[in-house]
This record gives sequence, structure tokens and C-alpha cells, in this order.
Amino acid sequence: QSTLTRRSLGASDYTVSDRYLTSLVELSPMYIIRTDLEGRYTFANPAVLNHFVPAELRADFIGSPSLTLIIPQDHQKTIEAVRACFASPGKSIRVTLRKPDVHGNILTTEWDFHIILDDAGLPQEVQCVGMDITERLDADKLLEQERSQQSLLLDNINAIIWEADVATFQFTFVSGAAERITGYASQQWIEEQDFWLNHLHTDAREPSIQYCMNEVKAGKNHELEYRFQKADGGIVWLKDIVTIIIQEGKPTTLRGIMIDITEQKKLEQSVRNSEEQFRSAVNALGEGIVLQDENGAIVFSNSRAEEITGLSKEQIAGRTSLDFRWNAIHENGSPFPGEEHPSMVTLRTKEPQRNVIAGIYKPDGSLVWILINTQPLA
Repeated sequence: QSTLTRRSLGASDYTVSDRYLTSLVELSPMYIIRTDLEGRYTFANPAVLNHFVPAELRADFIGSPSLTLIIPQDHQKTIEAVRACFASPGKSIRVTLRKPDVHGNILTTEWDFHIILDDAGLPQEVQCVGMDITERLDADKLLEQERSQQSLLLDNINAIIWEADVATFQFTFVSGAAERITGYASQQWIEEQDFWLNHLHTDAREPSIQYCMNEVKAGKNHELEYRFQKADGGIVWLKDIVTIIIQEGKPTTLRGIMIDITEQKKLEQSVRNSEEQFRSAVNALGEGIVLQDENGAIVFSNSRAEEITGLSKEQIAGRTSLDFRWNAIHENGSPFPGEEHPSMVTLRTKEPQRNVIAGIYKPDGSLVWILINTQPLA
């Protein structure tokens, strides 16, 4: 069963060519909806359903009033935007709306409303394309004011929708977002031979090409991340989600979506730098430090902890306080059950434990006494 929800899937309901629409709505992180002239939902892509419609309500979602997904304070703003659409059918009306997601969080979303006309030029539906701007309210990106119906659907997505020949990797379609993200106009992507190959970062070129060729040969949909050279000489990180179209048992066409993940990569690098600084600082301590997950398994240990226990980092990793190999004892020599270990108590109670003394036997049979303090992490 399709992941799309729609009252009718007849050919007349499509507003862009079939070859782009299915891939677009399935892969798109954007929210795409339509309503009839009475404001009832007639279409919603998976991004809308997954973010805003509880699972138990999805069966009855189509036909429900569109204002149900918008907080009451923004109802009037929504109505005014729709009225503006009817007053100027050829224009897109931008509006910012707050919506509760399936977890009860209020998301700030930005939408472009557009009237879809039938063959007679009469209003048929209201089409809305939106995105979550909760974390970047200050990023006010201007969009082209007037576009055709197909361009509005494709180009307003902050990702590059593309199609290419499977044999040559030559692009046959590239959405308008290409220029916004890379600085190169869509037409240049299409007309310039080997455009994608020539603009891959030199370090990414050979492995990316080889990976794609292998996956295409195997007829497998695939994803890859790589650096791409922008027109201004800068670098943008792209995540490329590729679908292979197979006809009569042979791959014929590649379709995909390229998402700008530059900020994500910067964040990942920042996290890695922080982790390295943390490890360096912790390894310099004179005390043994271990981190345990919610099940009590050790996920990190510093070098001092390895010295105290007589175990390597690999031997410590994954052990819990319940592991019989610790051979832990109390000060009086009685067994120290794993479930009474301070870390397990902390995991159960969410309370820190202080100055607990235990003895453990190292692999060489020697006994070492340790003073244990535990602290829960949020």
C-alpha cells in the first residue's frame, strides 16, 4: 500500500509529471498538502503524516478540516493567506504557521500557498508547500515570486531534485534549487558534459564514482555523501539519495534528491573535536572513569580505569556491573552482588552514590580496592 494518502490517484490529480512526482513526494523532507475549496484535506505527503498526524487518526485524515493541524492563534492568518491566494491566483502567498507535532511540540513552519486552476481557469484546489523553520527563524530565504505550477512544487524545496541517464550520468532534469545551493544554474548542470563528475571534490571523485557505478550495476538504490565544488570556489556537503528506475529488467534512469548537509558536517566535526578534548582531559585524570549506558554496559573508560582493573579498553567495553568476572567483594570479604554495585543502584534510582568501597580481582589474581562514586547523566 502506498505511503501517500490521497482521495483519488487519477491522472487528472497530478500537477507535475508522473516521473518526478512519485520520487519527489516520497523522498522530500518538505511538507506538501492540498485542500479542496472548502478547506478539507485532499492530499498529504509522508512528511506531513509522520510529523503532524497521530497514527490512529491517519485513516480519517483526508476530508478533515485543514485548520485542525494549526494552533487556534494562527487560524485567522491562515484564512487571510487563502483569501489572498484567491484574489491573486497566479501568485504564491507565503505565511508562517505554528503547528503541534505528534509529540505535542509546537513547530514553527513556513508555507507557500498557491491556487491550482483547472483547464477552464477556475480554482480547483489550494496547494501548500512548507518546511520546519523552528531552529532557523532568522534564515529568511527569498524564493522566486512567480513560477509555473510544476516549478513551485519542485524548486521551492531546499534540495536538488534531479534525473540523469544511467549510462552516462548526464543530467536530464535538475530543479531550481541547484543554483541556490551550488551557484550553478540548472541549465548548466544539464548542458555541460560530465558536470557532476567534474565538480565533485577531488578527494571524493574516484570513490564516489566507483561506488555509484557498482550500485547501479547491481540495480540497487543507494545513498552517498560527498563534497561538491560550488561556483564561488567554496565547498558544499551533499547527501545524495538515488533511486534506480528499471525497465524490462535493466536500469534506464537515475532519479534522486541532493540535500545540503554542510551545517550537519560542521556540527559533527565540532562534536568530534569536543569528544577528543573530553577524552584527553579524562585520560589525564588520576582517577579511573567509566561511562555506562542505561543497561549498565560500559561504553567508555579512561586509561587509569584500565590500569586499575588490569583490563584493556576492549576487554572493559560492554561489561556491566553484573558480570561475574569482577569477583567483587565487600570490605569484610563477603561477596558484593552486581545488582548492589553503586552504578546499578544509580541506574535504578537516578540518585548518585558516594564513597562505596569494593574489592575486585584483576586477571592476574591480585586484589585491588577501589572507592566508587557514581553520578547519573541526563
